[in-house]
Amino acid sequence: MKRHLYSERRPSMKIFPLAAYTFSHFAVDYLCFWILFGYFSAGISGTAEQAFGFILYNFIAFGLQMVIDAYCDEHRKFPSSALGCLLVLIAVLLSPFAPWLALVTTAFGNAFFHVGGGIESLVHSGGKLYRSGVFVSAGALGVVLGTLHGTKIGMSDFNPFLLIMPALLGAFCAVICYIANKKYPN
Repeated sequence: MKRHLYSERRPSMKIFPLAAYTFSHFAVDYLCFWILFGYFSAGISGTAEQAFGFILYNFIAFGLQMVIDAYCDEHRKFPSSALGCLLVLIAVLLSPFAPWLALVTTAFGNAFFHVGGGIESLVHSGGKLYRSGVFVSAGALGVVLGTLHGTKIGMSDFNPFLLIMPALLGAFCAVICYIANKKYPN
């Protein structure tokens, strides 16, 4: 009988961290795109400037993940995902007032969050792919809904109360990711 490479490892049935990171992936991507297509796009005048902003966002959010990965390899208990959610929360609060700073902050938040969620998916998967698939799939829904909701925001109809729900969402995700990281360390 042939032994599978991961036969010593059983898939982890740790549902709380999977649920925490999956929900947070939805929320982080939702909030990032809510900012990008909302206050950032509304606060920037030209399409060339908007295009540069989106390129900068993608460079930071995805290009710097390898650097953060390397740091997390050396510092295993670093709460990357919770820090990412906290940065996205800060970006939400900055977005109506400082769109460029919000863009950079949310991009760093996205990068830190994805590293932490990816680590959790890999460490607790037992060599199975379903855990990563569940984690990743929620982000797609967040991107779509964040884009749709963000396009409805305009600088002229700014109301500070519109920040309450997105801020609470970011804070909730920071807390549950921090708890998941502490309770089920990577």
